[in-house]
Amino acid sequence: MTCVVGLIDNESGTVYMGGDSAAYYSDGTIRCRADPKVFIKTNNKFIYGFCSSFRMGDILKHYFVEPEHPQDMPIDDYMRVTYIDALQVAFKQKGFHGTGKNQPDQGGNFAVGYAGKLFTVESDFQVAESLEPHTALGSGAREAMGSLFSTQKTKMSSEARILLALESAEKYTSGVRAPFTIKSLNWAEKRLSVIDEIITFIEG
Repeated sequence: MTCVVGLIDNESGTVYMGGDSAAYYSDGTIRCRADPKVFIKTNNKFIYGFCSSFRMGDILKHYFVEPEHPQDMPIDDYMRVTYIDALQVAFKQKGFHGTGKNQPDQGGNFAVGYAGKLFTVESDFQVAESLEPHTALGSGAREAMGSLFSTQKTKMSSEARILLALESAEKYTSGVRAPFTIKSLNWAEKRLSVIDEIITFIEG
């Protein structure tokens, strides 16, 4: 019961993420929550959009510490090995992990932008990177993906495309609700700011 949308602007090196506010409760009701499903963390290096569980979102935002990325390790290897290993440990420590004895480990679903790339992490901890420059998760994913496809050759801004995708999901899916949160992270600017800080430190 949600919709999270991710989009990459390859020209600017920016990853955009948007999400709705719906939460589904065990009594069958849907309510809108103030805590957003989309956020940026860890020195502005990672941008997240989650579905599945608000508890998982709390762990990602407030507890999970992304591991250091070795300089000689490709981004894909880092995400699929180093990052996922640390994530599984964090989920286990906070009780959000597994389904029972002799059953495979399970987590949740979320999108994560890092180093100018957009990934999705599935409940079995596989890491996926789409050939398309966008993705969507949750019950409104199909409607959102259709909207993103229809606007990819237009002159609409990335924020406008994400907003329209979320509005489409809300219009045609019962489990998606406004208000929507949209954030962006420019990896190129982040790298540039780090270089500027180093230069300033040396000159100082």
